[in-house]
Amino acid sequence: MSHILTELFKAIYIISLFISMWGAVRLSQLKTIGRHLKLTLSFFLLLMTVPSIYLYSQLTFPEIASTLLHFQIMMIWIYGPCLLLMIHTLLHLSMQRHRVLLYFAPAIAAMLYTVVIRTTQRSLPAWWELLCLGQAMIFALASLFWILKRRRQIQILTSEFPASSFHGLLYLSAGLLCLLGVDFFIHYHQRYEHALALLHFYALVTPSALYAIGTAALLVWRNTHPADDESVTSALDRDTVAAKEPATFHEDRKLELSENAAQQLTQELNRLIQTDRLHTRNDLSLTEMAAALKLSTHLTSELLNCHLKTSFYDFLNLHRITEAATLLQDADVKRSIADVAYEAGFNNINSFYREFKRFYNTTPSQFRRIHLTHKSEAADQAPLMITPIS
Repeated sequence: MSHILTELFKAIYIISLFISMWGAVRLSQLKTIGRHLKLTLSFFLLLMTVPSIYLYSQLTFPEIASTLLHFQIMMIWIYGPCLLLMIHTLLHLSMQRHRVLLYFAPAIAAMLYTVVIRTTQRSLPAWWELLCLGQAMIFALASLFWILKRRRQIQILTSEFPASSFHGLLYLSAGLLCLLGVDFFIHYHQRYEHALALLHFYALVTPSALYAIGTAALLVWRNTHPADDESVTSALDRDTVAAKEPATFHEDRKLELSENAAQQLTQELNRLIQTDRLHTRNDLSLTEMAAALKLSTHLTSELLNCHLKTSFYDFLNLHRITEAATLLQDADVKRSIADVAYEAGFNNINSFYREFKRFYNTTPSQFRRIHLTHKSEAADQAPLMITPIS
């Protein structure tokens, strides 16, 4: 590789390292991102520094690069679980501690095995590369499975919430998927073909790493300068129109659910709301709610309309507005209104403003200002709760 190309690559990696470190510091100071989202993004930024450090050291300090090589090789074990966790955050999927440990268990086991092998000065067995490629393939396919399964939710995020942090996380996930693909190609090429030329190696890794780092930096910058615009239009989507229509109850219809069965199903529905946070799914339909309850859509409709005296959309909006109010009252995290709407489960920013105004007789920003002002003036008193309009 020529001297000019070497110096160019060195400059690129120095700049990318600076951006990564700056982004990590700024991210730690932000109060516009939720804790889970901040942890996910912080881990991603730290992860992105490893390729840049390794590639720069390989050009400048070859003796250090040989030590870092083992860490760089292990990145393919970490990209997969990190990508899947980012998809979970993006789609509001549950992230229990045992699930996180399960995702990273292969990476931890691979690291320990590598340390043992290197300590005993043995070489890695031939099946090691196959296991490495298989693990990367499984996590990539699992991520693609969830993306395809919730593609409607991703479409909602892309079209309705372009100013939210979750929208930026979508592009970070794409960058991480590209990095996983690049590492997969490099390992596959070394296993079945021959080692890549140095220039080809740099040409493969550099663009995807810079894309991921640049997207992370833009996301941090945008959350440093949040736009809280309430000048929304009055356009309605199909779900909003359905949500505004009053629920119709048929008192004279023959009910198929007994009172006892309805009470048990109501408890199960409350569990799905409180534990599984079913209402935060932006693409949730009556059919999917029925599947979660293990009922037909007909019986689920009867449970809501006749026993709970509400409609599907009114039921969802009540819980989503309650969720949004809780997020707005969090003094430690001043999320953007778009983040609140998406995290609470709304699939349209206009319907969120309308329903919030209908429930609380105030806008989301005004609600937050009222609550935070009251809390700062009377810290020793109970926090103010604006009662929804009945």
